[in-house]
Amino acid sequence: MLAMTESSKHLWDVALDLLTLAGGALAFWLGLRQWAVSQQWQRAEQLDKFVTEFESNDKLLLAATLLDWTDRKTQYGKQKLTIRNAEVLLALRPHTEMKPDDEDEGNYTGNQPLLRDAYDALLSFFVRLELALEGGLVDARAAGKYFRYWLERWMTMDRHGDDERVLKGRSPAEMAAAYTRAYGDPESLLSLGRRLGVATPPAWRARTGADPGNQL
Repeated sequence: MLAMTESSKHLWDVALDLLTLAGGALAFWLGLRQWAVSQQWQRAEQLDKFVTEFESNDKLLLAATLLDWTDRKTQYGKQKLTIRNAEVLLALRPHTEMKPDDEDEGNYTGNQPLLRDAYDALLSFFVRLELALEGGLVDARAAGKYFRYWLERWMTMDRHGDDERVLKGRSPAEMAAAYTRAYGDPESLLSLGRRLGVATPPAWRARTGADPGNQL
């Protein structure tokens, strides 16, 4: 009887140890799951902040209008604007590529200075979004559902034909790439394109060097 009692006690000890281990594993799994859910919510909140900014910032709203429309009457804050296709394209000219007698800001006539401010705000926004994606603060798949469209519009400028030949033979996409080289961070923007599933347009590919699809 004593032997049976010791054996039973040993079995109970083993059973309790197993239950303790199982309980610890369950607690760990629940904690890990709760952490994962918390991370998802935090990424969703960060993405919502980017969307909210994109839909409320006057310069970003103007940039979205420029990318999505050819000619359009719109509002910039309290100011009413009439956007023309030629102005949208001419505003893309980097000052570094203008002739010496055209370098002063006065040659960006009409609404062009304001349009350039909108372009600058958009490029800055894209860089911050890329940093958030790189740091895991925002989910790339979710971000792509909203921002892929706008990044593609900027990289292709496919809403804007140059029927008036104001770009003197260069394509709108080439001008967007040149503008990004002059005033933005092309590597960051192309990285953002890869994360969001935007194909690199031919106009953005490097003319020389390795990995032409991923460089300006």
